[in-house]
Amino acid sequence: MLIIVDELSKEPRDLSGRVELGLGDGECRDGLVINKPVAYKFEVLKKDSGVRVRGNVKAGVEVSCSRCTKRVSIALARQFTVFFVAADALEGAFEAELGEDDLDIAHYDGGSIDGLQLLGEQIILGLPMKALCEEDCKGLCGMCGIDLNRIDCDCEPGADPLWAPLKALRDQLES
Repeated sequence: MLIIVDELSKEPRDLSGRVELGLGDGECRDGLVINKPVAYKFEVLKKDSGVRVRGNVKAGVEVSCSRCTKRVSIALARQFTVFFVAADALEGAFEAELGEDDLDIAHYDGGSIDGLQLLGEQIILGLPMKALCEEDCKGLCGMCGIDLNRIDCDCEPGADPLWAPLKALRDQLES
């Protein structure tokens, strides 16, 4: 889905629909899988300095739990506003400190904006930092790797051997 900048007028244009979206080979970094067609709604407005895309995206995604690696389904909904400027307009721009409003600026090249790439970016940005299968997920045992949500293991938490010299020093100082 390409948004051709030269075909846009100064009036807002609404784009909406559903699209099958695959990231890379169907799986993205950290095992992200998009299960259902992605629903989107954009309002595209051409301005003198660029193109503003305001919209929302809804998708069903599947990720791995950050603690136990179990697969977790998430219903994702995200609203966003991105301002696109032409890549050649950035040439010769001076270096400056970015403000918070500047973080939603992107550039386009070749006279068009890739709407599928925009959707993919917004889905990734909408993911939780640490996805959990359950709020009280116990995770995996650090010693044997067993899923502590299903079975309690008999491992005793051992001291990390890297701390052994400090433990010896502490014991020496205490005696």
